[in-house]
Amino acid sequence: MTLDVEAARHAVGELGERIGLGLLECAAGIQEVADNLMEDKIRSMTIARGHDPRDFVLYAFGGGGAVHAGLFSRGLGIRRVVVPVGDLASVWSAYGIGLEGYGRTYELPVFLHAPLDATAMAEGYERLERLARSDAERSDVAWDSLRLARTADMKYALQVYDVEAAVPAGAMEQGAMQGIVDSFERTYAQRFGEGVGYPEGGIDLTALRLGVQPAEPIAVPAGGGALPTGGDSAPTGSRDVYWTELKAVSATPVYTGPDLAAGTRIDGPALVDYPDTTVVLRPELRLTVEAGGNLTIDLEA
Repeated sequence: MTLDVEAARHAVGELGERIGLGLLECAAGIQEVADNLMEDKIRSMTIARGHDPRDFVLYAFGGGGAVHAGLFSRGLGIRRVVVPVGDLASVWSAYGIGLEGYGRTYELPVFLHAPLDATAMAEGYERLERLARSDAERSDVAWDSLRLARTADMKYALQVYDVEAAVPAGAMEQGAMQGIVDSFERTYAQRFGEGVGYPEGGIDLTALRLGVQPAEPIAVPAGGGALPTGGDSAPTGSRDVYWTELKAVSATPVYTGPDLAAGTRIDGPALVDYPDTTVVLRPELRLTVEAGGNLTIDLEA
């Protein structure tokens, strides 16, 4: 795809005129909106599930991940970003799929009200297991090489959102049904906080799930070895960049990513170019090239 820089300048410039912003300020605002949307998505996958994003390292992969991660990570309080294996980052998802073994997830919509009916639960999981066995046979995968994991979507009856709760393996006996309800309530409290549930309204189960994965972990191919060491590498060029933090255009050093040696440290602002992505190192951040090829960005440089 050939990008038309002048057409982009014209379109963004027209928008900027309508809202009272200059060309660069408008372009920076567009990126900020995109970054905020990414930040919100991560919030929905962490905070909404009872996790604090500050406890995690962010992996910035895909062709655009390293462009945006340095900005939206700050809003989440994330302290470290990793761009995996530099030039492999742009195809990281495809790489993962290529390494992934046989896997399936089966779902059966049901409606059960606590206390749960063990017979209905057993019939539902037996149905899902028959489907799973049939698919494994068609895919020429040995059934005893697979691991099964049961879960169920559950919610308080007067609430909207479901929570996926763990369901134990083995026979579905009536005596074990309260344990499934307890699993839901623990998961709900972990996600939304102690005491915010409403068990007085009743508890509903809305779906049964069966996950099928290899019983043994997938062997990951060895990489190309450690990068050579060599200390800090010099920039190979310069590019004018508008930085929101500086509210100005700054001549920004550009580094050639594949040429960087292990141990290289770069202070932002800077750009690290790869054939399929660019790592945008924002002001006051520091990047380190690790021995295995990963790029680590510290947001508390």
